[in-house]
Amino acid sequence: MKQARMMLGKSRQFRPSKYSRNAQLAVRGLASYTPTCADVLKGKKRRLHYVNLRDTLYDASLIIINQDVNCLLVEQNEKWVGTIDKEDIIQISILRGMDPEMGQVIDAMTPRSHVYKADETETVPKVIDDLAEHDCNDIVVVEKMGTEDEKAIGILGWDDLATALGNSVEPGVEII
Repeated sequence: MKQARMMLGKSRQFRPSKYSRNAQLAVRGLASYTPTCADVLKGKKRRLHYVNLRDTLYDASLIIINQDVNCLLVEQNEKWVGTIDKEDIIQISILRGMDPEMGQVIDAMTPRSHVYKADETETVPKVIDDLAEHDCNDIVVVEKMGTEDEKAIGILGWDDLATALGNSVEPGVEII
């Protein structure tokens, strides 16, 4: 299963794990500012898309395709209980042979307790390192992290972070 997850991850546009450390080193001293998660979210048109816990995998995949997102928040009784992304759907549907119209989101989702989160004040280089360290594609950005009032405010992926990192470097400086 781990091997299949790694193979799926290689199809991402921006995913080299060594990039995060090199990017941090290149940006130190060269960046005009170090963007935070909140800064990156301000530039995104689409922040959050939800799917219900009992929706089918087919419904979730339609939202992912139609909204052009990589990850959805899973909700139950208007509370965020986990996430589901393209890889989760592929693993359940194809690798385990489950019919997407019969399988439910609950069968493939990642529970909230296992979702990687970042506070809105976290810097982009730190989030990139966290994503690379935990071998995941997306990170949920939250307000008031670690409190009972914790609220998801956005989801960032590799492409969002790479763009933000590139925008933070002075013109003419190449990230190595």
